[in-house]
Amino acid sequence: MPRGRKTTGTARRAASRRSSGRTQRPGRRNQRVRARASSRTAVSKVKYSKWIESPEEHEEKEGQSLATRNHEVIRQWAETRRAVPAAAGDGKRGNGVGVLRMDFPGYGGSRLKKVSWNRWFETFDNNELVFLFQEHKADGSTSNFFKLNRLK
Repeated sequence: MPRGRKTTGTARRAASRRSSGRTQRPGRRNQRVRARASSRTAVSKVKYSKWIESPEEHEEKEGQSLATRNHEVIRQWAETRRAVPAAAGDGKRGNGVGVLRMDFPGYGGSRLKKVSWNRWFETFDNNELVFLFQEHKADGSTSNFFKLNRLK
């Protein structure tokens, strides 16, 4: 900072942060950058997952990430775990039933509302989602992990 200049406390703190390597509080621009980065991460997770096209296909090794858009694969995976299609929220944004979820026995609570498979898959298709999931954890036990990502 140049000598002989009066600085405010805010300017001194900002200069101190820059010199110490600490960053300023994130603004909107940084939030947009993080959003783009997370969408790239979502795409890369789909890219590195094994695509499953039919209920007869399975993981090559335990703990492997799988991806599908096949309705029967998703339904079979959920029914094996006694999960039912559900949604959170009210779907006021016009995307169907709300945020898609699966209600596993003993986990959903009152936040989730059960929906039919037809409505769930209609929303799934309209939003061009991909179902990322695991059949087994790395230790061989049954996995309930799933995630819904946009295809594009």
